[in-house]
Parts: sequence; C-alpha cells; structure tokens
Amino acid sequence: MDIKKHQYDGIQALRFIAALLVVITHSTFYAAERLGTHNQIWNNGASGVDIFFVISGFVMVISSRNLIGIPQGWAKFAIQRLTRITPLYWLATSIKVIVMLFSAEMVVHSTLNIGNIVNSYFFIPYKKSADLIEPLLGVGWTLTFEMFFYLVFTFALLIRINIYIFVGILMGLISVLSLFRPENFPVWMFLFNSIVLEFWLGMIIGYFALNNKLISPALAMIFSIVCLLWIVFKPSFHLPRLIVSGIPSAILVFSMVSIEPYIQNRIPRIILFFGAASYSLYLFHPLIAPVVPVLLNKIHAPILNLSIGVSILVALAASAIVYRYIELSIIHAVKRLPLIARYTHKPIIEVEPSVTNL
Repeated sequence: MDIKKHQYDGIQALRFIAALLVVITHSTFYAAERLGTHNQIWNNGASGVDIFFVISGFVMVISSRNLIGIPQGWAKFAIQRLTRITPLYWLATSIKVIVMLFSAEMVVHSTLNIGNIVNSYFFIPYKKSADLIEPLLGVGWTLTFEMFFYLVFTFALLIRINIYIFVGILMGLISVLSLFRPENFPVWMFLFNSIVLEFWLGMIIGYFALNNKLISPALAMIFSIVCLLWIVFKPSFHLPRLIVSGIPSAILVFSMVSIEPYIQNRIPRIILFFGAASYSLYLFHPLIAPVVPVLLNKIHAPILNLSIGVSILVALAASAIVYRYIELSIIHAVKRLPLIARYTHKPIIEVEPSVTNL
C-alpha cells in the first residue's frame, strides 16, 4: 500500500460506525426521557467517542507528518484544525440557541444565558447543571478534549520536539492526575481524564502505520471482530473508561489499519459517504433526533422502538443533507479565503478527520 496516495477506507467506515453508535445511544435516551421509559437507555454506544478519539490521534499523525520540523508547520496545523472544526460547530450551536429561544419542549437540560453561549462557542467547560459539564450542544464536550489535543499537538510542532514523546508524557501526566480528581470536581479539573490517552494511542498507531509495523491480516481480522463485539455488547464495569473502551477501540483501529490493503475499494460507497459525513451526523443528530419522540407524544403513539428507529433514520437523512450542501460548502469556502489559503497544506493522505470531527 502506497501510504502517500492511499485513503484509509477502513478508517472512514469506522468513523461511520462510531457516529452511528453515538446516535443509537442518544436515540434511546431521547425516547426514554420524552416517552417516560427511563430504564431502557443503551449506554454502550458512548464508546463511539473513544473510537473517534483514537482515530483523531491516528489521522493527525498521518495527515500532518509533512508539517513536522518546518518553520510554519505549527501554524498551518492549528489554522487548518480550527477552520475545519469550528464553522460547522458554531452553526450547530447557533441552531441550538435558536431552538432554545422558540421551542422549550425540544430542550431538556440546557439553560440559556450569555455566559453559557460564549463558553459553548469557544470550547470552555462550564457547569450546565450541578453534576453536568458540557456546552449548550451537549456533544460538544468531546470537542473540548479535541481542541485540547490540537493545542498540545500544535505546541509540540512549535517547539519541534518529538510529538510522540511530548504528547505521551503530557497525556500520561493528566491521566495520573485524574486519579486524584474528586467526585464533585471543579470545572477547571474537567480535562483531568484518562480519556486523553486515547489520542496518544491513535498517534502510536499512526507511527506504526508509517513504519509498516502492522498486525498480520488474519490476526487483525479476528481482533477487529472481537473488539467491535466487545464494544457493542460489553457489560457494565466499574473500571476506567480507558480500559473498558479506550484500549479495545485502539486495538480495533489498529486492526482496521492493518487489513486496509485487503478491504480498500470493497467497502460499500454509502458506508464511506456516511464516514465522510460523520461530523455532520455527530453534531446535528441532537438537533434532529429528539423531534421524533416529541411528535410521537403529540399523536399519542409513544412507542419506544419506533421512536428509536425513526430517530436514527431521520438523523442519517439530515446529516447526509447537511454534509452534502452545508459542510462541504463551508470547507471549500474557507479554503478560498486569502488568509487561510496561505496556511493550508494538502495532507499527505486524504483522510477525513474524526469527530473532531466528533
């Protein structure tokens, strides 16, 4: 496989799987809250976030390796990440603010004020409630971690230090500090979470891929199936998320990278399309999917499984439209801006970023 020309179809498919897992979990949550079946929430789909974080670390290494060691590499990386992530997130957040102003029944857990709005737009953690730290657009909490990872990666490029060692040490230190975080921790300790190590695990996978140090295809196929089944069906454990979901997600990503030569051009195009649209799916499903149980309540048809299924289908349809007609238009428009064009580089591999695109 020519790493300089190839797109990772397996990673693109995993992006769709990760986003779909999150959508399924949230659809059960929306239905449970709005239809009154609080004991029927499927939580395992939250592991889609862990898959996204590992993919993010992998993609940043693969797509940005030509920025390492060059004078303006850090600036190009930072500007490209900011312009890729923030416009669509700001749009989704703005829609959430408008919904909150005109339709209170569509919003359950958010309070609208200037401070919350500003913090939400700029990825600043704040307490939405006594025990919940997240922005107005709830899924944006992952982007706070994503932006922190970009900041660390950018600084490593700026000082021209070994990115694997620097990010690994810093994320490892944060993971250790998370062990001492109290149960009711203050907002400033939000980033003290071992989940940050998942970015570094993805970076290590990227390093192995660049150096052709991969798992044998047969073993990789077994690992990918086992890890995916574990993520979907795992029982509840009182163990750190890094162990229960992070490491299995890393093994899954590494396995998919290892079997890439055998699956490229064999994955259905619709899967690859929704992989590319995973950022739109991730950001916009909380704005679309809750409409379904609200409408079912209005027509006196509070059917749980119907709500979940239709919510998923509506989210997929809406994300396809948003990606095709809004996200891609924003990407192309931003790249044409004179100031941005100066700092835009063409990635060595055309791999769409993760939920950083989370």
